[in-house]
Amino acid sequence: MLDAMGLCTDQGLLAFGRRLGHMTVNDQVVGLNHLVETRQVGPGDHVLIVAHGGGVSITCAVVRIEYLATWAVGDASVTAGQGGAEPS
Repeated sequence: MLDAMGLCTDQGLLAFGRRLGHMTVNDQVVGLNHLVETRQVGPGDHVLIVAHGGGVSITCAVVRIEYLATWAVGDASVTAGQGGAEPS
């Protein structure tokens, strides 16, 4: 799916997801939390969330990060629009 959008696997959550395994309906929420918590995304960033269901169903949402979460523990140098390279 990333290839079709011109993205490489480094820009997804593949490595993070491999550590946890499939968490059914929680994959996207846990992935988004990881990106926010580690400050790979920050205020001004947009995150594409994609879920694939059985058969041919697919759901997408774009989330705009408005504020730095109080629980974020990553590199404090991330500023608006300068999140990391791992959109979900």
